[in-house]
Amino acid sequence: MIKYKTKINTMKLYFKINLFLALFLSFLMSGCLKDKDYEDGLIQSVHSNGDQKIIEIGVTTTSTSNFLQLAFNPTDNDTVLNLIPVTLASANPASEDINVTLVSNPALIGNYNALNGSIHEEAPSSVYTLLNPVSSDGGVIVTIPKGSHTGYLQIKIKKSNYLGHDYAFAYQISKIDKPGYLISTNLGTGIVAVGIKNKWDAVYRSKGSFVHPNAAFTSSWTYDDGIIRELITFSPNGVYIYPLETKAVTFGVELDLTVNADNTVSTVFLGTTDDLDAVPNPSHYDEAAKTFFIDAYYGGHTRHLIDTLQYVRER
Repeated sequence: MIKYKTKINTMKLYFKINLFLALFLSFLMSGCLKDKDYEDGLIQSVHSNGDQKIIEIGVTTTSTSNFLQLAFNPTDNDTVLNLIPVTLASANPASEDINVTLVSNPALIGNYNALNGSIHEEAPSSVYTLLNPVSSDGGVIVTIPKGSHTGYLQIKIKKSNYLGHDYAFAYQISKIDKPGYLISTNLGTGIVAVGIKNKWDAVYRSKGSFVHPNAAFTSSWTYDDGIIRELITFSPNGVYIYPLETKAVTFGVELDLTVNADNTVSTVFLGTTDDLDAVPNPSHYDEAAKTFFIDAYYGGHTRHLIDTLQYVRER
């Protein structure tokens, strides 16, 4: 019995030694192959120095959706925008000029619209001028200068051409001209939407009342209740409110307001089957007081909103 146990222990020792040798040789060969690929420039990698050199599109700092909405007051002057920031995500600034190629990717806009219910459209080339050099493959070159962390894709626009439109620009990083830099896996793309405010686009305080077939949704409120509404441009004469908040409940419904030439206001509750203006008290806008007076029904006159919106500040 003792001889049998000794034979098993000897076999276990032989197996462990061979396993160790195999792992050790595999480690050595793997290290040699990785170093060779790196030196030959076949992979974008960095030596393990504790500071990977990652290039990303830095549109936002709080969301990996990397979407930014810009809103401007309308002017007829040419305006230069630092539209897309390209950033070296490192503690140290660039030790050399880094040329990063961006390519347009309109599919990103469609994906964003589908996920968020928005209606952004690709900006046509007629409403902007690219100021960066164009690469041989049709991309745009953004340079992160030596001593800096960020370079910009710049465009020139006339803001008045954007009024009433919901244009967006979508780009992704395609290549970097220096070895040793990585394209960010989650911030390698970005979208910037450019909107122009009409004169009603602003922040307003609300007082009013809402009647609903469900008594729990019926309520009234004063300015002191602190209900604030953002009116956001959707056309040269129109703004929308979303969501519609009352003192009792917040509804996932959008209310569109269009200011007519005589300062009456047409109202449309999106997503409802029968959008109806109030009768006999049409909604209107007081230009001197910068105040909307909204009186509108929907749901076959079963839902009734009365809302006074007084200007507070620019949005």
